[in-house]
Amino acid sequence: MASRSGRLREAARKRRLLANLQKMVLTKHQKPRFVLMSYE
Repeated sequence: MASRSGRLREAARKRRLLANLQKMVLTKHQKPRFVLMSYE
């Protein structure tokens, strides 16, 4: 039980890190994408 909860906690931490990275990438590439769309 203890090992399982620890694994779940690690998975949640990894998921949170991935979500943060995705958010950062989206915010970084949002402006260029809008510029490209406006040019098209």
